[in-house]
Amino acid sequence: MFCAKFSVPFVQDSVFYCDSIYGQAVKQPGIVLFVALAGYLLPEHLTSLVNRQPASLVWLRFGQEDRDPATCLLSLISSASQINPKIGSQTLEQMRRQPGPVDGWPPLFVTLAHELIDGLPAATVMVFEHAHQLINAHHPTLWLLGHYLLEDLASHFPCILTSHQDIPLAALPVGVRQFKASDLRVDEYAALALARQTGLNLPEKSI
Repeated sequence: MFCAKFSVPFVQDSVFYCDSIYGQAVKQPGIVLFVALAGYLLPEHLTSLVNRQPASLVWLRFGQEDRDPATCLLSLISSASQINPKIGSQTLEQMRRQPGPVDGWPPLFVTLAHELIDGLPAATVMVFEHAHQLINAHHPTLWLLGHYLLEDLASHFPCILTSHQDIPLAALPVGVRQFKASDLRVDEYAALALARQTGLNLPEKSI
């Protein structure tokens, strides 16, 4: 459970990707949302691109349990603690002093945002998979994540969200760049170039 939720996808040397959309997403601070069914955006592609530059990678796969704001905060802390175990101490202390806040969630997300900014290396990429898991009738956790955590992080780190269904953009900060399945398709020229770059020595007839 722990490894599946927080571990960075394993990348073999043969993994490749050259699309500029992904390249910009991992290099420039800001929030990028990819909305596509499973298979359009492979996690290994993002990992491969991050590995090509000197950057740390925070990875979190949201589950339905993260619809609870407290669980979401704990998941965020656990993912970042893979890089810096000290991150989250202030947030956890506030949560202990005020357990089960009703109107007190925004300050906790803001505190964690500040801890992430101060505790992570300047060259860090943050990937949040399966953001659709946070969607429910009122989207409170998605809204808290977007407006009280990601909005602060966006000026410091590349923040990438992936979702298998449309996300209510009102729950996210202004300026989110969104790409859908149609944006992720490659044309014939690019597909041929990719086939020739696989290193598998495919016969030209097969290409």
